[in-house]
Amino acid sequence: MTFLFDNDISYRLVEHLRVEGVDAKALRQEYTESAKDPEWLPTIDGATTIIITGDCKMRHRAPERAALTQSRATVLFVHKSVMHLIGLPQTLWFLKHWDALQKFLEGAARGSHFIVGLNGRPQELPPL
Repeated sequence: MTFLFDNDISYRLVEHLRVEGVDAKALRQEYTESAKDPEWLPTIDGATTIIITGDCKMRHRAPERAALTQSRATVLFVHKSVMHLIGLPQTLWFLKHWDALQKFLEGAARGSHFIVGLNGRPQELPPL
């Protein structure tokens, strides 16, 4: 399973996870930094890719919502309490919780959406 990190999460975290053997990619590696969500979301293969993003409003804006539905990707939305950790503190949070998050997400049903906060425990969101 490939973990695709949206542009709002540091590419340096992605680099660190890759060194640890995780199949992780930063969105900016696959698309331009200015790519809009409705442009890249439909190209995601939800059977092989899990999206990780801090853009929790993605589910509520009509174009992104339609693109999410089309991709059938599993998505982990990172709560603003984690996104407000900047730089090293955010990276350390991800590293602390990564093994459990990875195992959880790889076992999740395709197309499921979750949100995770400071406690590191994903909670399922209602279907779109």
